[in-house]
Amino acid sequence: MKSYFSQTGILKSSLLAILCIFSAISPLLANEKQIVSPFDPGHLSARFAPVVDPTFTCPAPPAPPAELVFNSIYSDRQDGVSIVDPAAQEKYKKDTASLRRFESLISHWTSIYISNVDTALPYAECATEWLYRWAQSEALLGKANPQGQAVRKWTLASFSSSFIQMSEDDRLSSQQVRIVKAWLNLIAQNVRNEYSRQLENRTRQNNHMYWAAWATMITSVLVEDTDMFNWSVDKLKFAINQISDDGTLPFEMERMSKAFNYHVFAAGPLVMMAETAEKNGINIYEFRKGALRNLVNRILTELETDQAYITQTLDRKQNIDGTLTPGQLAWMEPYYARFNEPRMKKWLDEFRPMIQRRLGGNLSQYFAE
Repeated sequence: MKSYFSQTGILKSSLLAILCIFSAISPLLANEKQIVSPFDPGHLSARFAPVVDPTFTCPAPPAPPAELVFNSIYSDRQDGVSIVDPAAQEKYKKDTASLRRFESLISHWTSIYISNVDTALPYAECATEWLYRWAQSEALLGKANPQGQAVRKWTLASFSSSFIQMSEDDRLSSQQVRIVKAWLNLIAQNVRNEYSRQLENRTRQNNHMYWAAWATMITSVLVEDTDMFNWSVDKLKFAINQISDDGTLPFEMERMSKAFNYHVFAAGPLVMMAETAEKNGINIYEFRKGALRNLVNRILTELETDQAYITQTLDRKQNIDGTLTPGQLAWMEPYYARFNEPRMKKWLDEFRPMIQRRLGGNLSQYFAE
């Protein structure tokens, strides 16, 4: 099988291709204004610092999937594609097991490292080594079906939002850091291209697009690519323009019995992109008369009223299985830190630490007092 790079006519040697591409863009990036990360290491909550294991040794990384071809877990397309097929779900979990293990461990090791940078360097070295190995294997750059494209963007969001928290440590291998950054940049360019085509598809307009924009945005901060950053901001504004006056998202309302679940799911990338934009002088929370805050208020009201409004509007009882978790509600942490929204305190008190690997891991470390 030809490599991704030979297929696309870049270079036959994938490793050399990565190095050449990154070397070519680095001088340009040096002249750009630095893009600010949403993760501020100067503000870390000691309350949620995980414990360092002094006996930690780096295990071997899992093998990357050869291709990103996965089945959907849904079977009934008459109900907003919201009915899970148990057999399909089990197959999907099995097929994506190595990816989920990789993401979870990288995120966990990052959380340990950021709160203990003096003593937890082995965790950052191990995470970097794992990413470097997959970069050498051209992982996540191969063939992908629609579900595989979704997995690619979610995995990119996890990898970039973790790696950005450790990549500036000059104790890490500079060569590995450069190659990992270049590889993540290539994946991000792939995601951007995919979500710039077939714009009539729902996945190019609904929460899938929001997650693609977040994945490319956090990668653009990592590699300081202002063009990609601006593309992500444009997609963020596109998403906010969709929010109805009642605070709902029309494309997520189409999910019928899972509509509320998908509103909560969609809020994650939107809030983290808004935080990143705010750090870079772009006031998203006031964009379109505060539409994003209107969405958050709708979600909070639905939480407090057993989803009464959405249930009545759709005439469909809401299935909230898997909705009320630290991962799904993790975006509340940065939002609460900014606005001190009292209606969120109940959920934060119940679920902290708020951990979502696709949004940067343990958000309570960065945003809680």
